[in-house]
Amino acid sequence: EEAIQIGGRMVQSILKGRAMIQFGRELKRLVEKGKIAKDYADEKNGFQALSDILLFIDSEAPDEDRLNAVKALFVSAIAVDETEAEKILNYQLFKIIMKLSSSQILILKSCFDSKDEQQVFASMGDYVQGWFTFVSQKIGHNLPSLIEYDEKVLVDLKLITPRSGNVDERASLANARLTDLAIKICEKLEKYSQEILKIIEK
Repeated sequence: EEAIQIGGRMVQSILKGRAMIQFGRELKRLVEKGKIAKDYADEKNGFQALSDILLFIDSEAPDEDRLNAVKALFVSAIAVDETEAEKILNYQLFKIIMKLSSSQILILKSCFDSKDEQQVFASMGDYVQGWFTFVSQKIGHNLPSLIEYDEKVLVDLKLITPRSGNVDERASLANARLTDLAIKICEKLEKYSQEILKIIEK
């Protein structure tokens, strides 16, 4: 049992090391391409954002999908083409996304891609069970209970609408249940995920 624990820690250390090296290379590339400033750490929230993401990688050894999402929001918080006000906002969004699991991020992405399917959601009559089923089908695992499992965290973080009043099985399904905060996170995530890929893959 002790050998298994030691082996597990070694594997985790290797994964963390690889993630750190890769992140360093990507940062260098982003600076070279002018996406972030050379002195980004001296900007408002710049050093704190860098400290946050390094601690995130070191303490949580996140999977690739989760790490990529966090990196995208990190870049948004220090990107040269964002205003000072937007960078402050993006730093707050970055702090929020670090609290999410991969499955919760996937739920937000799936809802964001589907938020304009108003007729579909209208046909559900605001019943959350219909939303669970719809999102699970969009993701592909077809397990509504897995969506329900993540619901509370997303509601608590004000990313999806809560169940309404005394009718526990209903919620507003407008925008696929996404709040304005979640929509903003998804917009930044989509923009910077694509921009980072374009830069680092060249």
